[in-house]
Amino acid sequence: MPGTTSHLPHMPPPSSRHHHTVPPLNPALSLLVLALAASLPLLSAAAPAGGGAGSTSLVLLPPSRYGARCLDGSPPGFYHRQGNGAGANKWLIYLQGGGWCYSATGCAYRASTVLGTTRLYKPPSDPAFEPTLRKYGTEFRGMLSASAQENPAFFNWNTVMVLYCDGGGFAGSGQRIAVNRTTTLYSDGSRIVDAVLQELTARRGMAAAAKVVLSGCSAGGQAVSAVCNRVGAAVPRAAVKCLMDGGFFLDADDVTGQKYFRSVAKEIVAMHKPVVDPDCRRTYGTQVWKCFFPQNNLFFVRRPVFVVNSIADYAAIDIANQGQNASSTSRITHCMNQLFASNKAAAAAAAAASGGGVAAAAAAVDAVGGEGGGAVMAAGAAGSTHGKLASISNHWRDRKERNSDSISSNSSSSGGGCSSAELAAIQTYSRRSIMRIRAVLRAKPTFGFFLVGTIGHCTTIYPQWGQVTRKRENLRQEITTWIGP
Repeated sequence: MPGTTSHLPHMPPPSSRHHHTVPPLNPALSLLVLALAASLPLLSAAAPAGGGAGSTSLVLLPPSRYGARCLDGSPPGFYHRQGNGAGANKWLIYLQGGGWCYSATGCAYRASTVLGTTRLYKPPSDPAFEPTLRKYGTEFRGMLSASAQENPAFFNWNTVMVLYCDGGGFAGSGQRIAVNRTTTLYSDGSRIVDAVLQELTARRGMAAAAKVVLSGCSAGGQAVSAVCNRVGAAVPRAAVKCLMDGGFFLDADDVTGQKYFRSVAKEIVAMHKPVVDPDCRRTYGTQVWKCFFPQNNLFFVRRPVFVVNSIADYAAIDIANQGQNASSTSRITHCMNQLFASNKAAAAAAAAASGGGVAAAAAAVDAVGGEGGGAVMAAGAAGSTHGKLASISNHWRDRKERNSDSISSNSSSSGGGCSSAELAAIQTYSRRSIMRIRAVLRAKPTFGFFLVGTIGHCTTIYPQWGQVTRKRENLRQEITTWIGP
């Protein structure tokens, strides 16, 4: 989970068995970068950044008005960057990712982090605003960026980043989670969605929207499939479309032949009692946990949906792998880390070989992995960057030209650390996952699909999303065409 890619950093809780976070395009699965500060003051007002068109506000939604709370009881909220020009009546709503919690202990841990409270966020008027977003990986990048060069499709739209603080995938029906005699948590995810839509339509101008795109990454992407119809109902006169990035988690055999994710879904449903589409609930009855999975609930979505998924989505593989014993989990995780590191190094090699030098190589590593450019720069200063990376640059070019729908064994040799059995398990799981996703989407002619040809997660919120191509198709252009004029 964090649902993740940069967006939220991976935050391992005391017991990951009841709390999944997916790393944001960085599979270093032990990273803990949150500074927990329970004494931080509660932000109580929208604070405009600058003023005029394009300004950004942090909007917190009072529980007294909307009846919704984050896990810790703080008010839910969102960042809103005003649209301007041709984008003034167009809206992009983005649901943050960040996995799920499904035990009292896991949710209590989460409530003290950015995934369970809004107390850690800063208004744009605060000097710590941008450093805080960088710290938590929640920058406005990729399709959220205000840069016309980086984001020509959406740069001038009203852009809303909904803060994920409920632990139940924006679906909890208002359950109260008793941790102990003195601590109670709130599972208000569905109420948070209602509160956000009410605020946007009644007070922010979205009622007059001509076009609305709901998007999300990882757990936020999974939530898009459940929230899409509600956005359409909130703005019935608007053209509403929904985009899922890295959120197509499957009820299917995992790398060990088990269905571990099914047990996770059942525990999430038991803990949060989610609000699901009425038709989906009627269809599956007592097996309402099936409505958690997009492979089931997408059939009830009445708006066009576009799905973005990596050939090997390391977040899905990481979660599906949790059901194994500790030794096997460690090996598969190590293998995925090595494969991903290989992608980063190969990207840097290609950039350096193209004449961009060490700086270009560092930027390429940051683009692929969200971190690591500094290490490349340091190696370059020592005169070793080109020598270390040149050996795999040809492999990178060959792989891009092949546009393979599988994980090449060459990736293992360049990355190191993967046995043939581990590589085969990841490859088989990934291939079957893509086949299942395609089968679902083929049944809905209004749905679109882009397969990212690398190991990754949440591609649309990285600055270089406009450079992602596969079989002569460009991700940003495909989404732009699908959205329409």
